[in-house]
Amino acid sequence: MIDTAALLVMAMLAGAAPSLAQDAFDAKTVRVIDALNCRLTAPEYNGFAFSISGEDGIGAS
Repeated sequence: MIDTAALLVMAMLAGAAPSLAQDAFDAKTVRVIDALNCRLTAPEYNGFAFSISGEDGIGAS
């Protein structure tokens, strides 16, 4: 059985395809309050979420 975390990761990966037309996004510049208040686009939010959850991401420091 697939757990909730695995479903969340799969859902985030489905919408995480970067657009070539967008500028480079640096997750380190995101304010948490902006992420919580839905002020990010879906790709920006996904990049931010992945950056804080990885072993060597923002959350690890």
